[in-house]
Amino acid sequence: MDFHNTVRECARRLLNTADRPLTIAHIADRIDTTPLQAGRALRQLEAEGAATRTRGQRPAYWTATRP
Repeated sequence: MDFHNTVRECARRLLNTADRPLTIAHIADRIDTTPLQAGRALRQLEAEGAATRTRGQRPAYWTATRP
């Protein structure tokens, strides 16, 4: 597993266990990576349908997509 997949999977696990929406900065801090890498991972998760973000506010808050 390469670095980007590892960051994406860590972000996925964090979102799935979070009890509230998280910002990119919070996620980056918790998985020990840069906000740039966390943002990339979250956008990939969003494209896969595994994460959603709030639109129209800054900062955006991310949550796991629940089935």
